Amino acid sequence: MVLLLGQAVGRCFSLRLEELISDCLQQNTHNDALQIELAKHREQNETLERVIDKFYGIRQHVFGELEDISWDDKCACLLNDPAESWTFNDSSTAKYISSLEEELERLRRAVDNLQNKLRMGLEIENHLKKRVRELEKKRIASDNMILNKITELRHYHSQHRIQIINLLDEGRSHVKWIVDELVAKCRQLEMKGQNLEPTHSDVKLPGCKHRDVNLGMPDLTSEAL
Repeated sequence: MVLLLGQAVGRCFSLRLEELISDCLQQNTHNDALQIELAKHREQNETLERVIDKFYGIRQHVFGELEDISWDDKCACLLNDPAESWTFNDSSTAKYISSLEEELERLRRAVDNLQNKLRMGLEIENHLKKRVRELEKKRIASDNMILNKITELRHYHSQHRIQIINLLDEGRSHVKWIVDELVAKCRQLEMKGQNLEPTHSDVKLPGCKHRDVNLGMPDLTSEAL
């Protein structure tokens, strides 16, 4: 019995909870709609305030009033003004409109001048960019030419270095051969000089009893030459 009563109470509680959740969701939806509506009204009020400030500024310019009053007072002043005050046929309003048109024309000329300066600046910038690209291409071409010339000079230097080394090797070999030949000749001369000994013979010549004949060494210098 108690169990059945507890289950019934639980079902009632669940149903009530679901109803409350549903009501809460509906209330949230309603609150969101109110927030959107409030935002629209605020935007409209801001627009209305700007319009009223604009008209009140015109009123101050026409009547020469410079007093700064609240927004509600501005609305009251505008509502209390007679309709004739807002006709556009009087001279003061025409002058004000004319001054606004002159100001607008001045602003247009200023904008045109700025646009012309901007266009001229863009043209100068494009010209400078083009010039920079051309100079960059010339620099790259010059660097490549210098590198090619350096490579050619290195190749030329390498070739002549090899030729000079070969010539020096040939000259050294030739000088060595000459020195070796001279050393060999000197050794031959030394050996011939050691083998030759001086001899003295007594030769009898007609009409002479005795004569010493000296048979000297041959001219080694002429032989060597």
